[in-house]
Parts: sequence; structure tokens; C-alpha cells
Amino acid sequence: MDGSKQGKKTGPCVWFENRKFSIKERLPDECSIFQAELKANKIAITKIQNIETPDSFLICSDSLSSLLYLANYQASPTKEMEKISKMINTLQERKFTIKIIWISSHIGLYDNEMADMKAKESFTQQVSLCTTNHLLKY
Repeated sequence: MDGSKQGKKTGPCVWFENRKFSIKERLPDECSIFQAELKANKIAITKIQNIETPDSFLICSDSLSSLLYLANYQASPTKEMEKISKMINTLQERKFTIKIIWISSHIGLYDNEMADMKAKESFTQQVSLCTTNHLLKY
């Protein structure tokens, strides 16, 4: 998964390597790359939540700051981060295994490069109707 920003355009993407498809969307122009990375996390968790049979999932992100925020969101909680945390807890109660790890960016990892490319493709889409300012308020 990845988030990307170019000028004012921002977008997250989740690349599903085992199925060779992606989910991406364009965020409102005022969104930061950090918000795009957090949104990518939520998209991934939401997609997993829709699966009925428990399984193991590895979520890879090149955004250390968003992963640290997810791990320590209680220090500055938002309603949206509480929802994501509850989603993960519910999946674990349903016997899903979810591992979220940091990977280096732009070192030629195929799946990370695909997520980055697809996130940039979101720049040509219409702005998502979702609001993202509830992810973080500075």
C-alpha cells in the first residue's frame, strides 16, 4: 500500500499482489501524504474485514510515520483511528492474523512500486466524496 502526493493532488492505493488488482482513490487537495498513507491502511483493513474465512495477511507500508501513529495512536487519538483499531481487534477476535510491517521505499520491490504507481494514477480520478480531515486534525 502507498500514498502519493504531487502538487495538490493526493491519493492512497492498496495493491493486492496475490490478485493483481488495486483500490485507489483521489483525496481532497488539502490532504497530506500522511493522511493518504493512513487512508491506505484503512482501505486495506476494510477489504480484509469483508473476507469471511479467517486467514493471514501481511500489510506492507513504506510510511514509517503512519505505522508509528497506528501503533501509538492513543497518545493523540481520533475517532477514525479508534475505528481502525477496533476493526483490527475484531479481525483478530475472528482468528485473522494481521501483520503490518515497514518496508523501504523506492528500492525496486515490485509490489511497493506497483502501489506507488497506482497511487499516482489516482490523480486523474475525481476527488473522493469521503472526507479525510477526520483522520487527523493538526
